[in-house]
Amino acid sequence: SAAQFKYGSKSLSLSGSQYLYTQTTGDLAYGAGPYVIEAWVHPTNFGSVVRHLATLSEQVTGGFAYTYFSVLSTGVIQAYVQPVTSVAGVIVNTSPAAISLDTWTHLVMCRVGANVLLFANGQLLAGTSAWVDFPTAKTLYAAVGGVANGYTDGSVGRFQGYVDDLRITRNATRY
Repeated sequence: SAAQFKYGSKSLSLSGSQYLYTQTTGDLAYGAGPYVIEAWVHPTNFGSVVRHLATLSEQVTGGFAYTYFSVLSTGVIQAYVQPVTSVAGVIVNTSPAAISLDTWTHLVMCRVGANVLLFANGQLLAGTSAWVDFPTAKTLYAAVGGVANGYTDGSVGRFQGYVDDLRITRNATRY
């Protein structure tokens, strides 16, 4: 969209009803290694459900493995990794809210060693050392603005707003 952008002359505009989805090789699977998921976001509606900014998923023995980078209905940022459906995942939330509606914010979720950290506009807001490893995938599903398999229900939804300069890096950290 040319209506809102942080860099260049356009950004990805998401209405909350659509998302981008791709199936890749294991190039984005980070396993036990470092990674960074980052983007400039400009939400236009938080809604009443979790809005997924970026997700990675893989079908594994015992179900699916997921990584979610999300915005909650209060503007709180959430990181969630579940190594397999049958095993409890780990959640990190920022507190208080990290972003506001109709404002550009640079968001980062990164893993450094055993720590997963959440940043907004360069400020460390939350982290945990109780993290789980993501499987090293042969086939990985990646999505921007929704869940990689298209799943929605009363508790999860698709991101509504603008996304600019999204970057996913594995085997390296910047923060």
